[in-house]
Amino acid sequence: MKLLFNFAVILILMGLNNCASNSELMNNYSNLLIFSHQGEEYKILGFSPQETEGYNLLVREVQNEILLKCIDKQQDGVLDEVIVGNISLERANNIYQEAIWTASAKGSLKQKYFEHYYLTSDKENTFELRTYVLVDGETYNVFAIKPISNKFSYVIRDLRADGSLDFFEEGEGDLELFQSYYDEVVQKGISRDKIKFSDGVYYVRK
Repeated sequence: MKLLFNFAVILILMGLNNCASNSELMNNYSNLLIFSHQGEEYKILGFSPQETEGYNLLVREVQNEILLKCIDKQQDGVLDEVIVGNISLERANNIYQEAIWTASAKGSLKQKYFEHYYLTSDKENTFELRTYVLVDGETYNVFAIKPISNKFSYVIRDLRADGSLDFFEEGEGDLELFQSYYDEVVQKGISRDKIKFSDGVYYVRK
């Protein structure tokens, strides 16, 4: 996942190489990029529904057998998990991001701004809260804090979007202190109709 406070962009492949295939995996995706890396053919399959965040898959397939499958759960240009295949996540990301760069250079990539985010600040910090409503996985929140006085940022995940922070993704510190910041930002967002609480879940409105 990309660090927050950068441009909040989702990368969506634009209907590329829509060729026929007998693969059940490929038949479920409308956006497809086929490319070659070191003499081997790979595919990036994109899925972008209306109501949830989409995802991309990096796939290597030979005669309908999946040899490699990795997922970019937020379509943010960074693979999150190797599902199938004997490859490190770092190497898979190198292949994936090389293909994205090439697609972007050819004008075959669409950039969509992330919609479920809330940005606010006080005299000492800038805060950003994002809600991820995923097709592949549950809804969760990511809370980021950037102190105005220094260059460091802290990114913490609320795994169930239930209002309780679970662990640091970037940085480290007193989780109880950051929980107090989180509570304030959530309540502020609710009062401004930017955040909604429903069925035990806090989520940022579009």
